[in-house]
Amino acid sequence: DQSVRNLRRTCPPLVALAVALMAMSIAQGGAAELGPDREVIRVAINKSIPLLEASADFSRSQRSCFTCHHVSSVAITANAAWQRGFKIDKTNLESQLRRTYSELKGDIERFIGGRFPTGQGDLLGHSMWLLKEMGWKPDETTTDTVRFLLEHDQDSGGWKPEIQRPPTVGNSFTPTFVVLQAIEAFRPPDLGFEIRKRRQAAIDWLLQTKSF
Repeated sequence: DQSVRNLRRTCPPLVALAVALMAMSIAQGGAAELGPDREVIRVAINKSIPLLEASADFSRSQRSCFTCHHVSSVAITANAAWQRGFKIDKTNLESQLRRTYSELKGDIERFIGGRFPTGQGDLLGHSMWLLKEMGWKPDETTTDTVRFLLEHDQDSGGWKPEIQRPPTVGNSFTPTFVVLQAIEAFRPPDLGFEIRKRRQAAIDWLLQTKSF
């Protein structure tokens, strides 16, 4: 209906999340409780996936940078749907993965060299979150990224967004979530103490900070 179309135009990450949650519900047996609505939900997911993929492909062709809202959210959703038996465009997904890793490698090389603004947790965190969900193995680039993130934004407890742009980037909660995902998934063996220390600082910040 019109409300869904409006949501799709204004909040693509929320649509991606909704599709992922519906797909996981069906796959994990939760859809059994939906009764006759199960097939309706499956049809809706099958209709939504190509729209999300087309949006990601358009962004890839038109934008010169990795975009959290059109790349990581969509790719993670598509991968989750594929693992649960839904048909996806694997070529598109692989292209998003290759682009993400290539840009992450270039970004972290620049950031380590000291040429970076504050608040890069969202960009790097979303990139690493996508790699994690896609089963990427730790390597030099992911290790360098974890080292950088552990030293980055230490004054804030969590990690800061680069800009204020809701709903994808509107406060420090989302960057903190994706960074914690990254450092846990790609933790170098020699940084256990640093990771535990920074993780605890983030937890303390989360417990002390109101969301709104």
